[in-house]
Amino acid sequence: MRAEGRTCRGCMAAGALVFGMAVGAAQRATAQGLSGYAQIQYQEVTSRGIGQRFWIQTYQADHGMNLWGDLRLRSQLEINRSSAIGRPEDLQIPRGSIRLLHPNFGITLQRQPNKTTDAFGIVTRQQETNLNAYVAREGLPRLDVSWVRRHRDPNRSYSEQAGTTRSARLSEELGPLNLRFGYGDLTEETFVGGYTNRSQRNYDAGASMRVPLSHAVAVNLQYDFVDNRRGEERGRSERTRAHGFQATSGSRISTRTDWAFNYSYRRADVLTGTTAPQNDHQGFLSLSYHPTPRTRLLASSGVRTERTAEKERVLGYFSLSTSAEGQVRPGWRGTADMAHAVNGSADRKAFWVSSYRAGSRFQLARGLEFLADALASVNRDSAAVASRTVAQGSVGIKAMPVRAVALTYSWSFYNSGTSLISVSARSRTSSFDVRWQPSPAFSVGWTTSAAQSLPDGKQRTSSDQLNLDWKPSGRFQANAHLARARGSSVSEKTGSLYGNEVRGLRILAGLTQNLRAVATYSVTDPGTTAKGSALNLTLTRNFGR
Repeated sequence: MRAEGRTCRGCMAAGALVFGMAVGAAQRATAQGLSGYAQIQYQEVTSRGIGQRFWIQTYQADHGMNLWGDLRLRSQLEINRSSAIGRPEDLQIPRGSIRLLHPNFGITLQRQPNKTTDAFGIVTRQQETNLNAYVAREGLPRLDVSWVRRHRDPNRSYSEQAGTTRSARLSEELGPLNLRFGYGDLTEETFVGGYTNRSQRNYDAGASMRVPLSHAVAVNLQYDFVDNRRGEERGRSERTRAHGFQATSGSRISTRTDWAFNYSYRRADVLTGTTAPQNDHQGFLSLSYHPTPRTRLLASSGVRTERTAEKERVLGYFSLSTSAEGQVRPGWRGTADMAHAVNGSADRKAFWVSSYRAGSRFQLARGLEFLADALASVNRDSAAVASRTVAQGSVGIKAMPVRAVALTYSWSFYNSGTSLISVSARSRTSSFDVRWQPSPAFSVGWTTSAAQSLPDGKQRTSSDQLNLDWKPSGRFQANAHLARARGSSVSEKTGSLYGNEVRGLRILAGLTQNLRAVATYSVTDPGTTAKGSALNLTLTRNFGR
């Protein structure tokens, strides 16, 4: 116990020393364009009598300078460490990057060596190096390249492994024509069997073009090709090739009428095996008419691919829909939508899908508002037996009886089944919220909610939340909260603990312009054997900002 205490005090002293050295060095280098922050956090979590304590440290420094002309140099160093007190668990994540930027070219190098120690004292070291570059000179194709190297050192649990990912992309714009080509591969290495395996290699190419048909109409065309190969050097190769095509167009015929067109097709072939090729069609042609600014009539026809375990088929459809919104009378605004669509294919009987929706907002009095919304849809597809009919809706009330008090109530339902009467699945939700803000610096909020879940609405959950916020100044804030749940659980602010009841307090204090302290404390299920608590103390120092 004494050794653990000495270890805790030693960690605190070391953390404070590093914190002071980082801040002092940063302040001396501020004139050189250095900025960043240093943060130290103490965290203590207790659950069912078992406590865990951690030191969490984060240091970040950013530096930037203009070399000459448009050439800029940016660098960043970040160190993250999380260590358990009295236990071997430790996580260290240092990360450094440097970027050389110019309008015509750029290069970025990033290095991240990680060190992890688990509960058994086993150390795992991993390194990752990223190199990205681009060349984008006017009049020449743009080139983007990327190289990523990952490596894991051997230990008692894992063998040594490494992997390299490379990619390159070339693109060029020739007036309305855009051309692009890319290559990428993934190479994995293991040092037990002594072999190297290129586990994946892919090529892609594409082109897009805008073709004007008249001064008001143009067609946008796009084609993409992908060739992906996996495991080709270990005797279990797999190759997939895909083609994609898309065409879009549209224009306004008059101030009230416009049309739109969209069609896409994709074919994927697995060249090694017996898998059948997949063909996907998706497209529509629509005509929209606006008799008034608040009403619309829409007619559309199109195709889409439907795929089942037995086969894939192309479904055609035709739909008609109408919608309207606006003020019905003073204090009453409404919306209404109705749509009917017929679907079918060469080997399948046609079926209808219809939907109806209506919504209203009533301004009953000053500070009192009532909202209602309802939706019903009917699917006459024989395959959708259990959900041929869906009905859902909601009502809500917003009230402000006095200036400092706001009340909100909402209730919603969902039913589905073979008809409006024969319901096979249902759910209900409701909530009531009260907000009281007697002054700009202080507010109180209370929310209670309940839910009856799918499929039969018999499982019921409810929760209550109380929040108090006090912000007397920009440098000091305090928040207290209480949450209770029945039939479910709630979590405290950091997400470390869950329970049926949570009580918490959070205090933020700006000690100086660049020094900030945050303290949070939460307790779950007080007075029970499942009691838990979480304490977080954080000190953050900004510099060079």
